[in-house]
Amino acid sequence: MDQSDYLRRWRVVFVASVMVWVCCHLSATGQDVGPAVEMSYVGGDINNLALQQWRNEDKTRTDDMCLGDKILQWEGQPLVDTDDLVRRWLDTPAGSVTHVLVERAMPSGETTEVRQMEVAFTHPVPSVLFGDSMVGGRKVFRSPDQIHPDWESLDPFLKQTAVESLAGKAPAVIEALDSAFARHLQVVRDHYRSDHVSYLLQRPFHAETWARHYLDPAVEATTPKQVFSMAWKLAEPQSRPLPDDWITLPISPDASFDQCVIILEERMAVVDQAWSELLAELTSEERQKLIAWLKAFQPVWRDEPGWTEFVEGMQITKKIAPEKLAHAVALSGMLLNDIVPGGTLFDRLKATMADIQPGKHGASTTVLGSGPDQTTIKSAITIDLGGDDAIVFANNPEPGGTRIVIDFGGDDIYIERGGSIASGVGAASFVVNAGGNDAYLGGTRSCGFGLLGVGVLWDVDGHDTYRNSIFSQGTGCLGIGLLADQSGNDRYEASSYSQAVGLTAGCGMVLDRDGDDVYICTGKDESPYGDAGEYAGWGQGCGFGFRSAGAGGVGALIDLSGRDFYRAGQFGLGCGYYFGIGIVHDRSGDDVYECSRYGLASGAHYAVGIVLDDAGRDSYLALRSASVATLGSTWDLCLGLLVDSAGDDVYQGEAYALGGAAQTAYGFFWDKQGRDVYRSSGGSGIEAAGYIGGASYGGGRLARNLAIFIDEGAADDEYRLPQRENNARGVHDEFGVWVDR
Repeated sequence: MDQSDYLRRWRVVFVASVMVWVCCHLSATGQDVGPAVEMSYVGGDINNLALQQWRNEDKTRTDDMCLGDKILQWEGQPLVDTDDLVRRWLDTPAGSVTHVLVERAMPSGETTEVRQMEVAFTHPVPSVLFGDSMVGGRKVFRSPDQIHPDWESLDPFLKQTAVESLAGKAPAVIEALDSAFARHLQVVRDHYRSDHVSYLLQRPFHAETWARHYLDPAVEATTPKQVFSMAWKLAEPQSRPLPDDWITLPISPDASFDQCVIILEERMAVVDQAWSELLAELTSEERQKLIAWLKAFQPVWRDEPGWTEFVEGMQITKKIAPEKLAHAVALSGMLLNDIVPGGTLFDRLKATMADIQPGKHGASTTVLGSGPDQTTIKSAITIDLGGDDAIVFANNPEPGGTRIVIDFGGDDIYIERGGSIASGVGAASFVVNAGGNDAYLGGTRSCGFGLLGVGVLWDVDGHDTYRNSIFSQGTGCLGIGLLADQSGNDRYEASSYSQAVGLTAGCGMVLDRDGDDVYICTGKDESPYGDAGEYAGWGQGCGFGFRSAGAGGVGALIDLSGRDFYRAGQFGLGCGYYFGIGIVHDRSGDDVYECSRYGLASGAHYAVGIVLDDAGRDSYLALRSASVATLGSTWDLCLGLLVDSAGDDVYQGEAYALGGAAQTAYGFFWDKQGRDVYRSSGGSGIEAAGYIGGASYGGGRLARNLAIFIDEGAADDEYRLPQRENNARGVHDEFGVWVDR
């Protein structure tokens, strides 16, 4: 597919198909598989109840409705409005025959025909959009009150604000949205759909509580084990904790370096065995296909070359026993816990390395000297005693082969030439660097990438540079990808799908504890919307699923301190897509955030985007030409939440910014204190701060939208937006709330 075809496909399929297709057509099987979830996109008033998306585009057919048909009657009854049409649609039993009267513009465009049709409905969705993801696997999904029962009594401030502002309308507005989300979640039962996203979409006012509940333990962690355990709870679709498989082999306080190497190799063999056992129950053909899938894994979308093989591989992963995957992850986490500074193996190796000679040690360990080295990784375990080194990764282990690199210090350069840095594919892969100003220069699937595996890059100290292309810097799919940097002014650069990205059943995490850092994820792939000067990002605290193949996971970018700069392309900076959850949590510092379309607490299609900034004088800038759905604004059955807890901040947005929602969605913006500035990024700014877009997908889904903009604090804020001012409030129908206290 050439670039023009790519852009055309995105415009026509991705952009125009932003709603769920639940087509009605003549059923080949008449199979009753449940109630309808929604109808196709229909015009917004009774004078134009026209189908704007439909599988059939042949106007000569008399046995099915057609794209562009206006629905005049349903079972002989005239329709009142779109809500009336949706109610009738939802009440239609699956497989039944319905009589509809339509008006059709004929191909010549000069005449219209009114036709009575008998249409049999197939429910709930066509296989083209969701079918593959719902085939096989998980059948039981928990309700919100089963996931976090202790939170059912909460009365969140955002909900209180909605109730106060909407007065008597609030219960009906919230109940209608609850019902629309619950209806879709009941039908779209993707095997890998996370309980986390199910909870947040049905308890949107609890989003900040949820985020802090899961992120605080990682922030407060004193060991990799604690970080690892929380990452797994985010990755695991049912949020089940890791099993108690943390093995501790005793290390004598007087053990020699070589004795420690033997223990390390023994532990690595146990981890290898656990990963190898994942595939034991698959047939020989399935194993071969899955291994090929793991090796070839790359971004692919429906209708692109390789899509059929991609879906087939995803289906095979459903046959892997979840408890075996959890066991392998737990053993890998145990190993990581012991090989970082403070871990028993690391500390004993360091204490005994003074007189160790470079060369081969143990069965599969190579030791590099304390001087400057240039070496190509060949052993399963590489231990560098120090020095300014150039370390080349020229090949990747086969799936099931663990790789460990432990570097005790020095200003090092890690280079990819056919291999990947800290890339666990069907295995565990660890790079631990104890200090120095290091550069990690790679391409794809690097610097903390886990694919049906675990990949961790753990850097303790120094001003470091991370430069990659895609699927890097804390990206996980069916496992965990973690990049942890403990201190230093660091620079993170990637093109897309990087910097804390959770793909299907995965957690991708970046945990940076200190320093003034730069995060850039954009600039390679041009905008899928054709926006001039715009680029795709798909990164920086994002959760993405592969639509119709597998629901998204959880991506969490956590920065504890420092003056940080973030720049993301389209779909970035706390963004979710297709049942994914994206989170950015910056705990302190005067930070600058630059985003594009679908950025800064945004999402599209059944997803969640969250941005929390706890302190500092921050700037949030939607600078690009198409600043749609930014700063706590979402599109199509999503939740977006941006919370800034303190500081005098600057916000710049345009359309659907600062708490906005469209196509049955929630968009929340909340600045808790400080003297803030709100301004437009070039247009009128009228579509900002509690603005509501349309709710036409699925004929409105018997619900609308809820957008909330709140600025708290006694300070006078500066509004360079029309119709906004201090100490005032207002409501946009239907239903946008803006409040300045």
